Amino acid sequence: MYFSFNYKMEDNKKNYHVLTKLFSSKRSQLGDAGFIRPSSSEGTLDVGSRKFFAGFLSILAIILWVVDISTSFFGLFPLGPVYSGFNFNPQDFWNNWFSSFTFGNVFFDAVLALTILFMVVKYTREKTPPNPVDIVSIFFGLLAVIFLLTNTAWMAFPKAVFHFLVIITFGIYVWRTSSMSAGFLVVFGLIFFDFFLFSTLLKFIPFLQYISLLGAIIIAITFGQSPTGVTGTSFFLLLLFIVVMTVANGTPAQGVLFTESEFQKASLNEVLDKLTRGISNYQRQVSLGVQKKIQYAITGKVEENQYEPLGVYLEGVKSVSSKYYEGEDVTVWGTVKAKTLDDPINIKIGCYVKDGTKKIGTKNVDPKNKFSVFTLEEQDFACTFDKNNDPDKFKSGSKTITTFADFNFETLAFLKVYFMDRERLRAMTRENLDPFQEFDIKDKKPTAVYTNGPLEIGMETTTPLVGVSSSYLVYPRLSLSFQNRVGWEGKIIGLNELILLFPKGVKLTSPSTDCNMKFEEYDPSKCSAACDKFVKKECYDVCEKHTGDDEGEVQRVIKNCKDLCDDEFSDCQTECGFLFQDEGEKYTGYALKQESIDEINKKLSADDDYERFKFFSCKIHPKPKEVLGNTPVTTKSFRVKTRYNYSVEKPITVSIVKDPSKDGTGKLGDFAVKGKNEIQQTIIDIARKKDVDPAIALAVVEVESNFRHCCQDEDKRKSKLCTPTIETDCPKNRLLLSADEKSVGIMQITPSSDWQKYIDTCERKDLADLNCGITVGISILKEKYDKYKSGLSETYFRTTSDQVCEDEKYIPKYASYKDWLAAARGYNGWGCGSELEANYVDRVQEAYNRIKSGQLPQKGFSTIEPPTNFKVVDISAGSIPKISISWDKSKSDNVDGYAITKYTAKLLADEIITINVGNVNIYSDEKVKYGESYKYQVSAKSGNYQSIQTNSEQITLIQQ
Repeated sequence: MYFSFNYKMEDNKKNYHVLTKLFSSKRSQLGDAGFIRPSSSEGTLDVGSRKFFAGFLSILAIILWVVDISTSFFGLFPLGPVYSGFNFNPQDFWNNWFSSFTFGNVFFDAVLALTILFMVVKYTREKTPPNPVDIVSIFFGLLAVIFLLTNTAWMAFPKAVFHFLVIITFGIYVWRTSSMSAGFLVVFGLIFFDFFLFSTLLKFIPFLQYISLLGAIIIAITFGQSPTGVTGTSFFLLLLFIVVMTVANGTPAQGVLFTESEFQKASLNEVLDKLTRGISNYQRQVSLGVQKKIQYAITGKVEENQYEPLGVYLEGVKSVSSKYYEGEDVTVWGTVKAKTLDDPINIKIGCYVKDGTKKIGTKNVDPKNKFSVFTLEEQDFACTFDKNNDPDKFKSGSKTITTFADFNFETLAFLKVYFMDRERLRAMTRENLDPFQEFDIKDKKPTAVYTNGPLEIGMETTTPLVGVSSSYLVYPRLSLSFQNRVGWEGKIIGLNELILLFPKGVKLTSPSTDCNMKFEEYDPSKCSAACDKFVKKECYDVCEKHTGDDEGEVQRVIKNCKDLCDDEFSDCQTECGFLFQDEGEKYTGYALKQESIDEINKKLSADDDYERFKFFSCKIHPKPKEVLGNTPVTTKSFRVKTRYNYSVEKPITVSIVKDPSKDGTGKLGDFAVKGKNEIQQTIIDIARKKDVDPAIALAVVEVESNFRHCCQDEDKRKSKLCTPTIETDCPKNRLLLSADEKSVGIMQITPSSDWQKYIDTCERKDLADLNCGITVGISILKEKYDKYKSGLSETYFRTTSDQVCEDEKYIPKYASYKDWLAAARGYNGWGCGSELEANYVDRVQEAYNRIKSGQLPQKGFSTIEPPTNFKVVDISAGSIPKISISWDKSKSDNVDGYAITKYTAKLLADEIITINVGNVNIYSDEKVKYGESYKYQVSAKSGNYQSIQTNSEQITLIQQ
């Protein structure tokens, strides 16, 4: 007793000593570590005292908050309503206070006198003149205090008095730990803010109704000034409270001057209720999150993805051309779309044609390597059958090319099954009672639910309601079936894994003999090993196939790819933890043994027939106590997970026709010239020998020279003046000359040492010879194709030092050229000095479209007058789109029809519409769609001749 009493006496003495130091003027040296930095060495508290009062103020701040929201002191005596500050009325302040607050006003004089007194005392004690900061801070601090002491209406509210005392105490603390000026500024700022501005903030920040902002400020500053166990705990609790209340939400509040705010902070009971609810909600959300993740591992994932378009789909498979000549390369292209469930999908694209039962594939596939899809992706692909590799497989006639995508995939499924004690079931049956009706079971015949994709999994037990017993004469059975899902064109080409998951209390007595194929036990460690084999390793193999010219970039791509593989591997391992449980119940796993898988895959590779393994049946052993527990009937789920390889196919038919160059005709498309035009036939023959598209060669010649080579007059041999002759050889001074006098002959070749290698191959090594001019020109065109067929990027045009187009107006257009259009651009050069030069490829393209449709330009083609007044009009009605094309008929007498060229934004014409009646001048096109753009041109034709085309007219159909 004596010791205890003496201890308390010593403790009280210590507290008294610290209080004395707080309010005394004794000076001491103190290093500042606080929130407000001193301007002088006015701090007088030692470290121990400062920490004590920091803790005292932080506790006082918590008490202040509790008092604010309490209406009574533990029911002993009332504390008044919840405190939220006072309304702020600027007009009232001005009229009743500040407008008269000047010299002669007793309160103003009092503030001024006290300020001067403070300055005198400060100077007397410190022997230094006061600085402007001290004067201003003391003036405003005293102003705030005197304002409240002279306007005493607030004193009717006990909680406001408590706030005032706390502010003054905190101001003295700041004074003694930092500086006098800081203390006065804190008093002024907190009085004005806490009494008047806080209620205004409540209108805009509803969350403030749950905290004491004054208390929060004090806790934050004391923790910053003096971090101790008490201040740190208070600060942590403040942050924790803010987080919890943020989760629980809040409602807006308001406040007003010297009349209690009608918008109040929440009461203590409301705050406690909200706090409890917030913690409860958070705990429940965490619990539900874990539970949902467990449930989603199979059941939820299956239900969610039952109708999702999972798997790999081949769409938009087309042939580059509607028909090919014998001996030409045949190319088809399309888009592969893929969406995965869990495992990344590794896809290999290919194409084949059949020769009897033999499949003949092509190695010329883009992309040539496997690629991985981790979520959702689209990838364009193309297959080309090279004319030099097995040319006999594309003889004239119709040929079916089958595009395919081989990929790995997984399908999940589950089946709901009811279990009931067998004796109870028999008794109910004898009494003609329906167990489903008696136990209010709605789904009497549950069926298997499986994820979308190429495989359909069927599951069933002997009966939907399985009777369980401690012994069985005939065990109940679980049966599985696999078949192609309706709408999928393809087949399973390999089985990788088949997993059965049985609910608690249901097992296979002997996994290797209880089913029609051998199974073995499967646990989380084997699941993890399967993740490594089927997810990580296969994915890594695909990543390492990346190639490119920039080794650094290749390694970066490989690393990024492997990082994605690692993410998928991690997800797979995580799922293994949830795969064997559901709502607290453990599942028992069984896997088809590798020897059974090998046997199945051997049969698949031998005869492409998976009918021989599509059915599995296992006898199951349910144990009554574990399955039923204390319930008369229970519901359980059987789960299935299978990994397999699948090949989806999409066929397309192409037409192969005989090569017209071999029967002496110049046939292109559906139009033939039977040797009447020697120049055209020469171009066609040489183009085919050089592996150049004859139509593009003819188009380039038309644009370059209009099929002219020699001119009649040597002084009129520039393009616009030249009158052509039928000569195939002429003196150089009558050879067709370009406007800039640099290029000559039928293909407007600029003589250069670069082309001498081609000239040397000519029989007559002279560009004046027609055959040599055509040979050299087509050789140059082929060289440009090989160099530019992949196109040039916009970046190249903007950064290269080569002589190319630098006009931003044309760069995107130039960068879009690929294949033969890029070759044509390269043939003319990549400059854009004039609009005519910039539109060179457009003119080649238009000529190509005409020539491809059979409208071969010949001598005399310019003698047919073209149509005029060409118009394209949208005449759509409701849901039916339609375009009207009209023109004024050609003035030529011998016109026997018109040819309309129709194309969209694609590079080549979609369709040539031939009208074989000369007096028709209108056509309605109904093969159009809303939302797409179309462009048309029309030309007049007479026999094998046609006029130039009209200017193109473009239109976009928009449904009204």
